[in-house]
Amino acid sequence: SDAGLRIGNSYISPVTTTGVNRDAGIDLGHSNSRFKDAYLSGGVYLGGTGAANKLDDYEEGTFTPTLTGATTDPTVTYTWNEGRYVKVGEQVTATISFGTSAFTAGTGALRISGLPFQVGSSAYRQGSAVIGLQYGQATALTNAKAPESSSYVSLYTSVNTSPAASQSSWGANGRIWITLTYFV
Repeated sequence: SDAGLRIGNSYISPVTTTGVNRDAGIDLGHSNSRFKDAYLSGGVYLGGTGAANKLDDYEEGTFTPTLTGATTDPTVTYTWNEGRYVKVGEQVTATISFGTSAFTAGTGALRISGLPFQVGSSAYRQGSAVIGLQYGQATALTNAKAPESSSYVSLYTSVNTSPAASQSSWGANGRIWITLTYFV
């Protein structure tokens, strides 16, 4: 009942019907009268106007995770392998799931490669994971993390992340589900 728009030099702002600025008092759209899409070339400030309140990057997508070795890769037959991610600002949440029907070990520690974005170069950007396993020797894996400056997930057989899992930790018929959060 007391809402208007002022069109100025490179801006549109909310005002009262008398033209006075109206800060944080007018909704854009309504529960039964919504806008369809918003196309922005910049960011959106949510809950405040500081730099920490600016959402300037959001992305969803898929990727293909693969079992690899730190030295040489194993030979793997997948029954399925898929990855999905959501990136909000610098934070990436990735889900990885795959099953294998055949596995011949290569050499070096066991990894899952193919993350959609490289982990940032500081230790606090490393990712930690929730891991679910089923079948064979794969159930010996207890921990996973994405090290700084990497594009892979390291797998471990101990909660304290040591020792790294050897490729023999994976059985022919292994299944894994991982949810990982890290920062670019």
